[in-house]
Amino acid sequence: MRKRVFNQIILIVMAFIISACNNVSSSNSTEYQVIEKYVSNAISEDGVVVTPFNTTISLTMYNSKDTNEYFPLFEEEVLKLHKYFDRYNYYQDNTGKRISNLKVINDSYGTNEEILINDELYDLLNLSLEMTKLTKGYFNPTLGGLIDLWSDKFFLIPLENTDPDNDLITEALKCSASKENIDEVIVLNPIKKSVIFNKIDGCNGKVIISLGAIAKGYAMEKAKSLVKDVPSLIDGGRSSLIATGTNPNPNRDTWNLAILTPYTAINLGVLAIKGELTFSTSGDYEKCFYIINDDGSLTIRHHILNPSTGYSENYYRSISLLSDGNAGVIDALSTALFNVNDIDIIDEIVKNVEDYYLLDIEFLFEKEIIIDGKKMIDVIVNENFWNLIVADSISSVVNIVNILE
Repeated sequence: MRKRVFNQIILIVMAFIISACNNVSSSNSTEYQVIEKYVSNAISEDGVVVTPFNTTISLTMYNSKDTNEYFPLFEEEVLKLHKYFDRYNYYQDNTGKRISNLKVINDSYGTNEEILINDELYDLLNLSLEMTKLTKGYFNPTLGGLIDLWSDKFFLIPLENTDPDNDLITEALKCSASKENIDEVIVLNPIKKSVIFNKIDGCNGKVIISLGAIAKGYAMEKAKSLVKDVPSLIDGGRSSLIATGTNPNPNRDTWNLAILTPYTAINLGVLAIKGELTFSTSGDYEKCFYIINDDGSLTIRHHILNPSTGYSENYYRSISLLSDGNAGVIDALSTALFNVNDIDIIDEIVKNVEDYYLLDIEFLFEKEIIIDGKKMIDVIVNENFWNLIVADSISSVVNIVNILE
C-alpha cells in the first residue's frame, strides 16, 4: 500500500489560504481587482441575529462588474439554505409563514408526523443518509444529542478540562442511528419530498439531526452554481474552499493554497492548482480542550466525535481533501475519516465515495509527534496530492512522509 517513505519534508494543513494576490498587479486595475465580500447575518423568527452556518462565508471576485452581478445572488442563496438547514432557530418566509426547516423536523421526532420540505433540505438529508452508509457509519447525521453534550465543554470560560459523565455519553449514543437502521429513523419520500423522523428503540431521550459541515459544504456547492465559470473563490470559514474558473492573476494562472502547521504560522508548502478545485480540512484545532493524563501527557478533546465511542479521536491533527467538486460530500468525508485509523479502511471508504459520486479525491493526513522536545509532523499523503506541491515551497518541520499510490 505505501509506495515510498521520505525521512525529511512535507506540508500539513491546519489552516490554509488560497492566494490570488491581494495587490493589483495589472497595468489596468479595472481588469484585475481583488474584491472580497462577506455574507451578512440571518434574522430568526424571534429576531435573533444568526451567523450563517456559524462561520464567516465570503465570495472573492476579480472585478467590480462580476462582483456586483453575482454576489447578491450568492448571498441570497447562502442565507436561504442556512435558514432551511439551521437546527437551532425558526425562520419565516416572505409571507410570514414558518418554514419547515431542520429545527421543525427535529421537533417532530417520534410523532409520526410527515413534514413536507423544500428540495434542497430533502437533497441534503438524502446525501447525509448516503454518506452514512458509504463511510461505514463514521459519518453520522444523528449525533446532535452527543454533540450538545460535549459543546458546553468547549465554550466554558475558563475551560473545564473534564469529560462529560460516561453514562451520559452512553445514553447519547443510544439516541443516534446506525448505518443499518438510519433509513428507518429518517424516512424520506422522494415523490412528496417529505420526511418522517421516527423513534429509536432504546433511546430514552431525543434523537437530534445535526448536519454541520455537510450542510455548509452543500450550501457552498449550490452557491457555486450561481457564479458559474466566472473566476471566483468561495471561502466557507477556511475549512471549505471552492475555486471556479482560471485564476485571473496576470502573473500566474494557478490557485495557490498556502498550507500551515497546526502549531505555528509557518508556511509548510504551497499547492498550485489550475482550474476548479474543492478543498476541505477537518482538524482538532477548533472547539477543543486538553485532558492531562496521569503520565503528564495531553489528550486533545475536540468537536469531531466518533459515532461508535462517543469520544473524539487523536489519530490525526488534521485531514485535508482535494477534489474536483461536490463540497458537501468532501466535507462529510473529511469528518468521517478523522475517526478512522486503518489506512486500508480509509482507502475503501474513499473509493466508495469516489465511485458513487464519480469524483477524484486526493488526501493528506497529518500526525504530530515530539522528537527531542521539538514538535514534528508525520504525514500520509497520496501521490496525486504530493505531485501538486510546489517543490521549492516546502519547509522541513516533518519527520516522515508516507506517499500512497
